[in-house]
Amino acid sequence: MEWLDKIPKWIQIPLKILLPSLCIFSGFIMFASDGLIEKLYLKEFRQETGFAFGLMFVITLSLILVYIIFFASKPLIGKFKNKRLRWNVKRQIQKLHGAEKLVLYGLYNEHNHAYVFPENDPVIHLLLARGYLFTYNQPADVHTYDMQLGVIYMLQPIIVDSITKIIEDDACDIIRIKNRLTKCKDKDQEKKQELEKELEDATNYLKNIKSLSLDKYYGGKEQWID
Repeated sequence: MEWLDKIPKWIQIPLKILLPSLCIFSGFIMFASDGLIEKLYLKEFRQETGFAFGLMFVITLSLILVYIIFFASKPLIGKFKNKRLRWNVKRQIQKLHGAEKLVLYGLYNEHNHAYVFPENDPVIHLLLARGYLFTYNQPADVHTYDMQLGVIYMLQPIIVDSITKIIEDDACDIIRIKNRLTKCKDKDQEKKQELEKELEDATNYLKNIKSLSLDKYYGGKEQWID
């Protein structure tokens, strides 16, 4: 019974090869014409085992379809989750208080989105706990202007993307306000004044975000000690 020794080798065939092979074979047995089946001497074999091969065809075809649907939808599900996560982070940033927003937007404007903060800054610790920042590994002791031990913090990539999206959305809002103002009739002065005020506020807000610098609030000369 040498064929028993070959069974493990069959079991080791990957499913992505085994399932399509069984599906094609059973489908051929089921749907091939009588003339072709008779030439292959499989007519009696099909008559005797038709039910088993029909069941095999249905099961393997179902498994293949589920396999295809699962792996085809996996990237879409991943994109949806990633988009949902970024939307949630964006909303969280917009709900932050002034000091926290100041640090995030200031870091966004810094080179490499990094800056040296005092080690015991409570706002930084809060943002770090939220997962918005991470410490940059620097093989040097960094001291701030008041000689407190300083640490280099950087924005997480998802925070950079979220702030970029916020700025893009604010810029689009300004364009929409301008379009509404252009379409506003001269006789509707009250509405026109409201739009002009809204446009001015939105423009100034976006300008402040883009020009925000941490040196103004954490100013002082950093000292790098190699």
